[in-house]
Amino acid sequence: MTIETLAEKYRLKITRDECNDKIIQGRRGQLYVDAGQACCLWLNTRPILKATLAPLGGKLWMGDVSEDERGKRLQDIRVQGIRPEQVPLAIRLCGIKRRREMSEAQRAHAVEALAKAHKKQEAAP
Repeated sequence: MTIETLAEKYRLKITRDECNDKIIQGRRGQLYVDAGQACCLWLNTRPILKATLAPLGGKLWMGDVSEDERGKRLQDIRVQGIRPEQVPLAIRLCGIKRRREMSEAQRAHAVEALAKAHKKQEAAP
């Protein structure tokens, strides 16, 4: 599995992190592929129960729970080797939004509006 096939299958956007590695960024965490296996990483996020992460499978690492300056509890979590059938759960836990796709009716309306705008622009001096 590569990150491109994962992104194409689930309609996700690939970005790059500070190390120029390809990732799929979410609101709470990020999804990446390491050695052909899907992995999740949450940095400074609210603590997640082990029971919530157990269905993902793979190797789980949970950092210690600490507090920020406002007293909110934060934790670093990593799951390596997510089972392929559990990738949708990982997407949900990371808070990743899927790309929207236009329906045929929306696409036809957009093409029609664009053609109308082009005609209007050509007619103006």
